[in-house]
Amino acid sequence: MASLLQLIDLLAAEENMFTSRIAEQLRDHCGYRVIQQTARHRRQARGGARRRDR
Repeated sequence: MASLLQLIDLLAAEENMFTSRIAEQLRDHCGYRVIQQTARHRRQARGGARRRDR
């Protein structure tokens, strides 16, 4: 069970790394910014948890 939790932690860290890299590369792309704003607006409208912007 501990090894599965470690694997999940490792995969979560990998996902965060790639998400950060993608956000960095696309930060000036107008389409990417629109998608991020739309997603942020939907989360706020339904009162859901907000993911930290990168």
